Amino acid sequence: MGQVAGTSLVALNLVLFQGVPLELVWKTIWPWMQVSNTLMAAIFSPFLFKIFASYMQQSGLMLKKIMG
Repeated sequence: MGQVAGTSLVALNLVLFQGVPLELVWKTIWPWMQVSNTLMAAIFSPFLFKIFASYMQQSGLMLKKIMG
């Protein structure tokens, strides 16, 4: 939901304030942002979790039930 909301805000900004035609935003920017956000969430997030998991566990940000 955050991905769609963020993309919508960028698209509305381009259409309303920057004067970019809606058709152009809909055909190019919207699909590109959906793909790039999905790839970032699927690829980058697990790496960040792996890097910072020990710090999060030490600080008490993770539940032991989740980790197993």
